[in-house]
Amino acid sequence: MELVEGEPIVAWADARQLDIAARLRLFLAMADAIHTAHRLLVVHRDIKPSNVLVDAEGQVKLLDFGIAKLLDADEALTDVGSVPHTPSYASPEQLAGGPITTASDIYQAGILLLELLTGTRPATRHGGTTTRVASRAARATVPGCGPPDARAGARASTPDRLARRLRGDLDIIIAKALREEPRSATRRWPRWRRTSGGTWAGCRSWRIPSRWGIGRGSS
Repeated sequence: MELVEGEPIVAWADARQLDIAARLRLFLAMADAIHTAHRLLVVHRDIKPSNVLVDAEGQVKLLDFGIAKLLDADEALTDVGSVPHTPSYASPEQLAGGPITTASDIYQAGILLLELLTGTRPATRHGGTTTRVASRAARATVPGCGPPDARAGARASTPDRLARRLRGDLDIIIAKALREEPRSATRRWPRWRRTSGGTWAGCRSWRIPSRWGIGRGSS
């Protein structure tokens, strides 16, 4: 078994005061790993910062498939009642002991993306998600998450500038990922497939605009 050394993705990005574009590049590398697992019908079930490490070369590694599971023929896991998970990142269906699909990983990835971009997790779990969850979080005081100025500073920004940067597409992406209805992965994110231009296929709510500077060939 390979010994992977590195730091959790959020801590690694904060320590280097990475801006939003750089953080999105890290996230897309993680999303590629999740997409590969989903193509093999494997659901990770415990996506959180400590399971996504960045090594000394800046390479992203998705770890701990210890509770991962192959999907059955109906693309849903039903033996989840006693399966361990991390409550602060768990999807609604995980907490309810319901069937698990690839949509559960997408929900967890949405929480991780919010934390990576804003330094916070959803203030209210499973009670409805505003479509401006990210831009509002950038300026919000959230217990246990540090002051907004410090969180924005770790992202080479200010609270107001960070909120403006997150408003629009990224707000929509995160809000869609945090939808409560897990009928299919496409209800949370349309596709986990990168196009030849380095963006994402599917509907507009999961396209990362070229203005973010994270397409193919960017550093």
